[in-house]
Amino acid sequence: MIGARNIKVKSLMIFISVLLCSGCQEQAETPSPGPFADYTQIDFDPAWTVTGKKIAYSHSNTDIDLSGIYSVNSDGSNVTQLISGIAVSPDWSPDESRIVFSQFNDLYISTSSGDSIFRLTFGSISNDPEWSNSGDLIAYNRSNSVSMSDIYLIHPDGSGETFIDSNGKYPSWVTGDTSIIYFKQIYEGGYSSQSGDSLVQYFFKTESINTIAVLSGDEHKYNSYPNMTDDGIIFCSKNKSGYSYIYKIDLTGQNIFRLTESQGYSPDYCLTNNKIAYTNRSRGNGRLWIMDQDGTNKTQLTY
Repeated sequence: MIGARNIKVKSLMIFISVLLCSGCQEQAETPSPGPFADYTQIDFDPAWTVTGKKIAYSHSNTDIDLSGIYSVNSDGSNVTQLISGIAVSPDWSPDESRIVFSQFNDLYISTSSGDSIFRLTFGSISNDPEWSNSGDLIAYNRSNSVSMSDIYLIHPDGSGETFIDSNGKYPSWVTGDTSIIYFKQIYEGGYSSQSGDSLVQYFFKTESINTIAVLSGDEHKYNSYPNMTDDGIIFCSKNKSGYSYIYKIDLTGQNIFRLTESQGYSPDYCLTNNKIAYTNRSRGNGRLWIMDQDGTNKTQLTY
């Protein structure tokens, strides 16, 4: 076991440009000139509990001991640090008693209070874990090269690691645990240039894959964080300059529309309250926000 608050990283510097937002209404953002995105990211990778009463998330701070995994109530109260250090991609177990997260390129599980840390994977560069609705399995992606990763499943006790598909990222469970959705990267000219992603659904019983949509072009060059709602799929797209926005597409893979006017990142949908938690990446903000699944009623959660 590893003490939750004793994991530290030495000789590491994190540079964050922070400007505090003076209001709680999302404003449309005009990207600044230049080939690269200008954004702020402080609180990110939100994960709802099943009940929709609490959110775990990753926090970046210039003080490494203040970085890590935090939790916050859905009304913004009771902000609590659970894991110290560079830790990302938290997800709750269905009974809310444990959290899985990524640290030092491996997956770990802790209690919901951040104690009794158990190492789940070893030396595999594993990221983006998501607990199944039954609690029996965790889906995640394991890097097989600098630019590509594969989809795996593993039991919470570390047993039964199973390969699912190559060239996949950001697995997300569908209600009932009969399938998962994720993105598969699309390349042009070998693996030197990514042009987009295919959004696919993998069915466990038949071991078959269905392509829901192909997202490519200047506005959907890099795609991530798919979540199935009751009437569609939300996800994040980065454009060719690196500006990120949150979109929704219907279950047939048609009718894409944008949910955020300013930069949005790392959305997570809660089936219980029909809310989306996400990062407002607008320059000077970088905090967690909440909105309805149609993109309305945006409110800031963390400060």
